[in-house]
Amino acid sequence: MFTLYDKSGKKLWDYSIPTTMEAVCFSSSDNGNYHIMGYKSKNDGSSFADYYFIYLNKDGKEQWQKTYEKESATIGAVYASEIANDGSFYVIRDEIRSSAHEEERRVIDRYNAKGELIYTYSDTQREPLRFSVTNDGNTIVILAGDNVKYLNTITGSEWTYDAPYAICVDVTGDGTYVAVGIASTTSSIKSGLIILDSSGKKICSAPTGSGHWVLTVGITDSGEYTVISDHNEQIRCFDKSGKELWSRSGKSFELAENRPAVMIIDSTNPDKFALYSIENVKIMEGMTQYDVARVAITKNGEYLAAGCKDYLYYYNPSYPTAGLSFSGIESDGSTGNTAQSAPLGLLSVIMSLAIICVLIRNRDDR
Repeated sequence: MFTLYDKSGKKLWDYSIPTTMEAVCFSSSDNGNYHIMGYKSKNDGSSFADYYFIYLNKDGKEQWQKTYEKESATIGAVYASEIANDGSFYVIRDEIRSSAHEEERRVIDRYNAKGELIYTYSDTQREPLRFSVTNDGNTIVILAGDNVKYLNTITGSEWTYDAPYAICVDVTGDGTYVAVGIASTTSSIKSGLIILDSSGKKICSAPTGSGHWVLTVGITDSGEYTVISDHNEQIRCFDKSGKELWSRSGKSFELAENRPAVMIIDSTNPDKFALYSIENVKIMEGMTQYDVARVAITKNGEYLAAGCKDYLYYYNPSYPTAGLSFSGIESDGSTGNTAQSAPLGLLSVIMSLAIICVLIRNRDDR
């Protein structure tokens, strides 16, 4: 089930799917006008499954569906990207051309809000592992195998950057910078962070140390700051020159690209999370009834949400009005509403409308 709440915790609408389907992904545009949900038929032992994308408007009304039949279910290689404010989005899939998996090609389709195919791209590289899209939806950056692929669907420009052991990628809202995280298992290549410009030129790199494999990466829209998490549960912040500004323990993070601010799930107390400014000053912290499963924050940092088991918590933090330094005093912000929900699956917060999107899984899917 897909459910939309307003900032007071009131349910606006929900959308149900058959119990025979399994959630794959979902995304909402920043303006709250468009929502895309990805599902696949539950695997009955076959190596193939049917994938469905359901497109909803701001009132939760289904506009259209797109089906990809008999795609690989073993690797789950059909994804939907973030939706741009014009309603366009990408479907990224690894198409198996034979049952022996001898012929594979990566296919990238871009659709508009009407469900019309407006762009397609394919090559013979490995399946996409991660991807990131610019705010206008015109550029997509894909991590596939050891390559970072940058594609502009309007100008037709593209480039590929060789990045062995790359594990994650993020692009700024205007496409000016690309951040790549490396998780190397060999001494000849260092784990760490790589920053590229829009032409594919490396601006800087920052090693994270032996054994500190990067897991996730986020870059602010200005390109001034990049935040990573590593498998030792450290959250680390870097400036655009690759200089490390701070590090603190945390299981995972969400970045508010426009403010910027960082929401971190505590590594020692799984019921706890905190919000920090990019200068490493604590803005607020929150406690949930159970282990925090998901967190989300708007791009401007004005609203944030945390989900745990059967509960959803919503906050409107208070930021200091004075300028912050990198050694500032910690201060707590104000908390907001708590709303009870069904078992939480995925979570996002829409920036301009301050409403919460929750993809709820069936209890037997957890």
